Amino acid sequence: MERLKVVSLVLVALVIAGCAAPPVEVTAIANEGFLIRSARRTVMVDALFRATAPYPEFFSQGPSEDLERQMVAGDPPFTQIDIALVTHSDGDHFHAGTAFEFLENHPETLLVGTVDVLEALAALDEYDDIADRVVAPARTHGSCERIEHRAVEIDACFVWHSGGREVANNIYLVEMDGFRFLHEGDADRSPATFSGLELPERGLDLAFMHDWFVLNEGRDILTEILRPRAVVLMHHRWERAAETRQRVEQLPHDIASTLPPITVFGAERESAVFDVRSN
Repeated sequence: MERLKVVSLVLVALVIAGCAAPPVEVTAIANEGFLIRSARRTVMVDALFRATAPYPEFFSQGPSEDLERQMVAGDPPFTQIDIALVTHSDGDHFHAGTAFEFLENHPETLLVGTVDVLEALAALDEYDDIADRVVAPARTHGSCERIEHRAVEIDACFVWHSGGREVANNIYLVEMDGFRFLHEGDADRSPATFSGLELPERGLDLAFMHDWFVLNEGRDILTEILRPRAVVLMHHRWERAAETRQRVEQLPHDIASTLPPITVFGAERESAVFDVRSN
């Protein structure tokens, strides 16, 4: 395949006319959890949860106890986290106790989530100690709200969860040090969900997506609406990563040639560097 690349632990480089954005390192945590580090800023998405529920036999896989301890304690590379994003309150994306402990140890961090996430934290004792660093900016289905913290710009867009569940799920559009990425959480998979987003004029450097958007009918959303310069596939157990890579590699050439480079992580702490030249 000429244009499709399945990448793990490698440098992803695209050369597109324009000035260079600083390289960004992405480190896998578990499921849909990632650590994203640019030259000056660090963001976590859906990383603060435990391997408890739901679907432990399906594709829910939490971080190891050791990795969870490192995140909460602030051991490298989790020393300073500017923003922790939570797409929704399901147990394979968020655990209130873990998030609370994390925020207690990270006074620099702003946590952005849905109202469900905020309410789960507010129900904990001593919530007042962290309350000023927990926000749920998008409160109405279909709305997008922009916030800025420590020079990171975030658009939080409230959509429904996939599978017809009326559960609040935020799609996040993030810009940090000139690098622009999208994390869809478990967003409803209709084209209308994504066509309503106000995408950056200079495009997306990276999109975190379910493999459905590459391997199934969702490809049109990826190639015609979002058009990211690179993709990280997510929401799989680590032992399924090799199978996912194989399925991507076996896509017909006429489909593969329309897709950007694709990364499939296969273990926690794996990382890849994305050095993308933006328009």
